[in-house]
Amino acid sequence: MSCLRNATRRNKNHFANEEFATAPPACPARKRPLFLYWVLSLWFGLLPHLVQAQAETSDRKEKNVSREEAAKPLSPAGKIIVDSNPTSPTELIKAIDQLIIFWDRQQAKEYAAALADTVAATPDLDLVAIGDQSGPVPLLKIIHTTELDPRAQTFCKNVLAAVRERDIDPQRLKDLADKTTSDDSIERRTAVAQLRAAGPDAVAPLLQMLLSSEPRANRAAESALIGLGRQAVPPMLAALETKNKQFRARLLSILSQLQSSETTNDLLIEKLTSKSAAGSITDPTSMQIIERVKKSIDRALSDPQFNRSSVASQKTLWEWNDEQPVLTHREVSSFLYSVWSAYRLAQALSQAAPSDETILIEGTAFLEWEKLNQGLNKPISPGAVSKFKGIAKKYSPQGDLNILDFAEAVFERAIEKGYTPAAIAAAEVLANVDATNNTKVALLTRRGAAPHPLIVALGQKDRRLRMACCKAILHLTSEYPFVGAGTLSDALAYFATADGKPRILIADNRTSRRQRLISLFGTAGYKTLATTSGREAVQAAQNQPDCVVGFIASNVGTQSFQDIIHPLRLDARTAQLPLAILADPDELAQRRLEADPYPLTMCVIAPQQADGAQADIDTLVDQLGIFFVPEQERLEEARLAIQLYGELIRRIPDSGTTDRWEQILIGSLQVEALATAATEVLAQIKTPAAQRGLVDAASATYLPLTTRQAAAKAFERNVAKHGIGLSAAEIQKQKDRYDATEGSDPEEEALLWSILEAINRRAATR
Repeated sequence: MSCLRNATRRNKNHFANEEFATAPPACPARKRPLFLYWVLSLWFGLLPHLVQAQAETSDRKEKNVSREEAAKPLSPAGKIIVDSNPTSPTELIKAIDQLIIFWDRQQAKEYAAALADTVAATPDLDLVAIGDQSGPVPLLKIIHTTELDPRAQTFCKNVLAAVRERDIDPQRLKDLADKTTSDDSIERRTAVAQLRAAGPDAVAPLLQMLLSSEPRANRAAESALIGLGRQAVPPMLAALETKNKQFRARLLSILSQLQSSETTNDLLIEKLTSKSAAGSITDPTSMQIIERVKKSIDRALSDPQFNRSSVASQKTLWEWNDEQPVLTHREVSSFLYSVWSAYRLAQALSQAAPSDETILIEGTAFLEWEKLNQGLNKPISPGAVSKFKGIAKKYSPQGDLNILDFAEAVFERAIEKGYTPAAIAAAEVLANVDATNNTKVALLTRRGAAPHPLIVALGQKDRRLRMACCKAILHLTSEYPFVGAGTLSDALAYFATADGKPRILIADNRTSRRQRLISLFGTAGYKTLATTSGREAVQAAQNQPDCVVGFIASNVGTQSFQDIIHPLRLDARTAQLPLAILADPDELAQRRLEADPYPLTMCVIAPQQADGAQADIDTLVDQLGIFFVPEQERLEEARLAIQLYGELIRRIPDSGTTDRWEQILIGSLQVEALATAATEVLAQIKTPAAQRGLVDAASATYLPLTTRQAAAKAFERNVAKHGIGLSAAEIQKQKDRYDATEGSDPEEEALLWSILEAINRRAATR
């Protein structure tokens, strides 16, 4: 009651007393039922006043903290800092740092604002000098204290950036490296300390000194590199690729003294090299070393490469150019750094213990590195192919098939180990190596009735790998048939069905939710494959290469989402389709536990807005990382698949064609990017359906003129080669189309007349 009376009294006086307005007395800790306050307020007729008082008190609480902080007296140290009257940027930075330490936050805020104003008034400040005078710790403290003026924080970031740029300046680092040979011990120690502060960038000039023929420079560089500590290890490991044996020996000597776990395998390989030079490396110790390094290589290639967090995180990759010699660096993802480390070790292992197995490991690691370094969506470079041929010569110096044999062996090993990028690159090598017809036939058919590994790989889940295999197979075939020609045709048909427009799979028997998702995805710019059963959903996804993600209800009729996921994951065409399981809010936790064992799968509540739907799609696509195939690349795959199928039926006429391929090609005439390739293939097919599709496309006024002209020319070639396949009614229909153009555009009239003229020419030659 006393609290209520006090609040009422203050409200009546309109808080005339400033003491009550700024710091109202606290209520007792014991709580009373809320209804009692309302009843008593009504009793006294003070309800409106009480509501207003409560609202004002709530606003006042938010300001009390800052007011109390402003009213809080400065600490003794804070008073000393204020009495010193800091004005310059350096003084203000140091003052803010000390005020934060002694918890004088309000004064620190005022000085941060003063720092921002000072900087704005004097734009030509020497940032490096300010950074040297204040040191990095106060600057970092200001940057990470969120309540300070953002302008002051931005200025501190700029100061640190300017100091860092000065610290890693190549000329400055070279001068410091030269000072490590000084006779003055203080100057030497100071130079090493400044090099250490510069970080790994200081290694480059020291390596130049280590390459020198002067013993004094060598000793100084060695001492400085050891002084840099373990931060010098990554750039020195890159320099181990040198062919200068003396330089490499010096590097290994320094690395052994730094005692970093990163150097363990390199030191073991050096031990192998010493044994190999002395004689044999077949003793048990050497074999154990080889096995240990092999396991390290496999672990580096397989562990991180598909991990999304490793793709997002960055590491500095150092690279050594032995011809210059120059040490350079760039930022790469963690998984790419791991692959580079594996290739470097594999290369060193094959040199220390050369054998078919170690050379095969080197070739596999090299292709994995090259493919990931260039990008999965880019073909392997001619330079990489040339370097791969150099590795192949070590594998099998004799015979004409050494490159093809080696590429085939690397391909099989990459498939076995699950190194998809290396397998793609090996298939691309096979598709680019020049060989005679006899060599091609020997490679593709020498396994007798067993299909070639390239044919078997058409069942792999990665679509880029399947497409690379298709290109390699067509490159290695001749006019002779081979085992798996039908499998190749089916694989190409899957790619050719694409039109590049991304689609979303929906499997849900709830009509309202399904219709809402169709609308949301349509608003976001996607086509949808909406199904009401699990079987329909599986078939739709398997037949649509443009399906990018799927949304599946937790239960579709009598089927659970597990019943749908299983067939999708077992089929190569849908094994990498990211899936979202639609769950009700009350079952979300349970569904997440059930979906956890399945890859590329997450549980979500059905989105209610287009933004939420797009966010879910982006999250699903991110799970694929670098293995996601974007729209333009899918369209290019479709165009290439159509071209390859045309090459297949040209080389092996007995393979014939199917109704499915006719439908695919006729449908591709509706896609401008695929129309030209489709007309070229339809011109080869000896069926009435092919001629009918070309005539209809040439007569379709809604299609681009270039597509229609290409279809008309393809029809002329088809009729000239295979005869007239159109019926009398279809020919009459074409005449009616031509007659309807009388008096219209001359170009349109000439286009339709060219079709009738082709028919007349062929009829005249009978």
